[in-house]
This record gives sequence, C-alpha cells and structure tokens, in this order.
Amino acid sequence: MDTVTAVGTHYKFHAQGNEEAKSNAVYFAVYHATHVGEGGPVVLTQKTTRSQFVHVLRMDSNNNAAHVVKAWEATWVLRELGWM
Repeated sequence: MDTVTAVGTHYKFHAQGNEEAKSNAVYFAVYHATHVGEGGPVVLTQKTTRSQFVHVLRMDSNNNAAHVVKAWEATWVLRELGWM
C-alpha cells in the first residue's frame, strides 16, 4: 500500500483459481488508487483509478512463488491518474 503518493491504495480480489497439476495460481483483482499525496511524476492531481488486473503465479516445490506475471493496462492507470 502506498503511504505517500496514493494514500489508501488497495486491491479488491474477486476470483482465484488453482491448477495443481502445473503448480499455477491465478488471481483477478481491481486496483483502487487516488493521487492525494505529494510525489508521483506530476503535481498532485487528486484523480482516481480503478484498474482490473490478473496475477498468474507458478509455484515451486516448496509452494513459494517462483514466477509471477501481472497482466494489466498500465497506460490506462497513468492516464486516469493524470500522470500522462
């Protein structure tokens, strides 16, 4: 959670799935943020974003994440926050 640029940033998880045979886990969530604090690539905008994303994790033999892929539209987030 960002404590300076986007105070109160959070994620809301909506779904998850596991594929045990291939040691994969998939999570779907929405990222919520508002540029309310100093910092970031531009002056304070007070704009908000809600961006959907998916994490795909490949687990190792100790059940730890060995590889993570995050699929989301970063450009969308930057535009909604007024950062580009």
